[in-house]
Amino acid sequence: MNKASNFAYLRRKKAAPLPGGQQAFLSDIRQPEQPDTNVISVRFNTLKAAEDNLQMGDAIFCKNCRSCVSSLSQLFSKADYQEKFMKEDNKPEEKAGEESKEEQKSNEKPPQAGQAITTVITDTDKIWVCEFCGVHNVLNNFDLEEIPKTDDVIYMIRSAESLYKNPTDLTSDMTCIFCIDNSGSMSVTTEVKGKHDIKHGLSAEEYEMLKQFIEYGADQHLPNQKKDTTFITRKQCVLAAIESQLLEMKNEFPNRWVGLVTFDNEVNIVGDGQQVPEIVAGDKLYKYDILHQIGVDNGYKLISTTVKESAETLIKKFEQLKESGKTALGPALLISIGLASKGKHGSKVILCTDGLANIGLGEMDTPEGLAKADEFFTSLANLAKENGISISVISIKGEGCKLDVIGKLADLTSGSLLRVDPEQITSEFANIMKEEVVGTQVEVKVKLHQGLKFRNEQEEHLKERGSLFQKMVGNVTAKTELTFEYELRPDEELMEFGVDPDKLKSVPFQAQILYNSTYGDRLMRVISMKLDTTHNLQEAEKNVMNVNVLATRALQQQAHFAAGGLYHQSEEVGQSWDVYLGKNIAQNVNARDGDVLNKYKSKNYSLQSASSNRRTKLESRSREQQPPKPESQGVFGKVMGFFSKKSNSNEAEQGDRIQASQPQMAFGGGMNYQAPSQISAVIEKKEEEAEEDDCEYALFHDAKNCNSDF
Repeated sequence: MNKASNFAYLRRKKAAPLPGGQQAFLSDIRQPEQPDTNVISVRFNTLKAAEDNLQMGDAIFCKNCRSCVSSLSQLFSKADYQEKFMKEDNKPEEKAGEESKEEQKSNEKPPQAGQAITTVITDTDKIWVCEFCGVHNVLNNFDLEEIPKTDDVIYMIRSAESLYKNPTDLTSDMTCIFCIDNSGSMSVTTEVKGKHDIKHGLSAEEYEMLKQFIEYGADQHLPNQKKDTTFITRKQCVLAAIESQLLEMKNEFPNRWVGLVTFDNEVNIVGDGQQVPEIVAGDKLYKYDILHQIGVDNGYKLISTTVKESAETLIKKFEQLKESGKTALGPALLISIGLASKGKHGSKVILCTDGLANIGLGEMDTPEGLAKADEFFTSLANLAKENGISISVISIKGEGCKLDVIGKLADLTSGSLLRVDPEQITSEFANIMKEEVVGTQVEVKVKLHQGLKFRNEQEEHLKERGSLFQKMVGNVTAKTELTFEYELRPDEELMEFGVDPDKLKSVPFQAQILYNSTYGDRLMRVISMKLDTTHNLQEAEKNVMNVNVLATRALQQQAHFAAGGLYHQSEEVGQSWDVYLGKNIAQNVNARDGDVLNKYKSKNYSLQSASSNRRTKLESRSREQQPPKPESQGVFGKVMGFFSKKSNSNEAEQGDRIQASQPQMAFGGGMNYQAPSQISAVIEKKEEEAEEDDCEYALFHDAKNCNSDF
């Protein structure tokens, strides 16, 4: 767990009533508070290394707030506890026998903060006064060796042996499915400088057909064409990238399972290339359950060998691919998730596409399909998350593919989202393969002292009146980082909790991370931290130890609003953090931190520009869709208007009869003729806007998932 400052800043304030009768303690994500140094973060880059620090015994929780005993906890023996917390006349009368203990336990009242123990305490018991809620907990027959020695420990919840029924699942490697667009647009070429020997792209049949027209030794360049360039198709770039990864996996991870799925008008399940591919087409492309089951069934049928044995065969299969038809992206992805579920948790689906899904489930080519697409792709992301599968999306520049919809696949499964030029695909594929999932089915709980509450978080993730953050994250990679803001409760709530902020000299923090490891164990990582408090903001700012955490929080929060379509809020947050970091923090940092702030400013500027551009476009589209307001008319105007309408009506009837005998073109929902140049200009403008929208969403995604490695 990382902290921005060495001090927790306690700013006193009164609770302000919220509209609609909401309670003041709930954070309202639509009205972000002004920034300060109260930011912490939880990173997962050391998750695998932390597994070496396995704590003996079981985790011990507070019976009230469910915080966990840590190295920061203070435990008392019976004698010390009675001397510190109990007066002589209030000591409970000790009774012998188990029956009396059971009777006392059944009559025990709900725990109260600061209330002394009223049940019998034995000499072997220890008493823990919870540092988060103040409740006194009796730990029966507690061995002091069970107290964690460090502030970062791991507990075993369930071993892999008990989680997996099939013993071979323990030694099996992950599965990687390449889900590749093979529609007609993948044949579009890109001019690349230099000579490149691209061997993929033409099938053997296509090459033999073209060979008869090629004169041996002749110059194959067009007139005025540059001779130091090569034209390559998008498909050639993708296949070259996949071949590179297959050969690398064969050497480094020979037991990994790899499969290929391609899609155009239909879905072609190639698998590992050892069997006859299965084709899915027609009505099946619209059947969710059937598509998923086809994927699950073929996970064992069509992926029966590891990459060590299948690499060369798959490469040959790639060379036989022909691009054609539409884009059945949704069905192919659903099948790919079913295939990947064959592997252990941490398996991957890598989707590579250059256009809009326009056939089958998830199609976005019609208004009806677009309305359902968001729900469909969200359901796919949740299905993948449940199975510990990450989905990475590679979108090839040149055409729009609605990243604001399919980008959720990467957002919800901790995959990568990339918008790349065709010639960059090989390096980006390599980066995705290196970014392995380190934990699946991850549930994060972050505890604050009862005098504090979270700020600027979604209410659905807040419990215990704002002092507990709880979220099912799903998959995490080593790059995943969650940031949080916190603040002191208003005076009215502090009185209710019995907390005196003037006596609050330090406050504890704790993260409890439940997850499945890459080995299949169900583990819980507990990270604890304590900060001294201050009522002086300048003192907290002078003791900022991690500017990166502040900058990361600023970018994540700003991008969160933008990705959700709240562009105005995104701009406000960006401006607020920019001013705060530039004025309050910059004067207290060193050269290295100054470099971090400069990088933050550059990213913040890009985000604000993209948010402003999107907001402007939305406002413009909204104005265009509004019907014109009728002008007020006098009596004379109404009379003239009546005759004008009558005249226009007669002219329209004549025009309709003339137009009925002429060719018409439907465009933009109406029946009217437009010149081809006009139509081309409108289409080109829409394509440019779609491309721009995708680039902006990719920017939002990157910032939303950024970490403090500036």
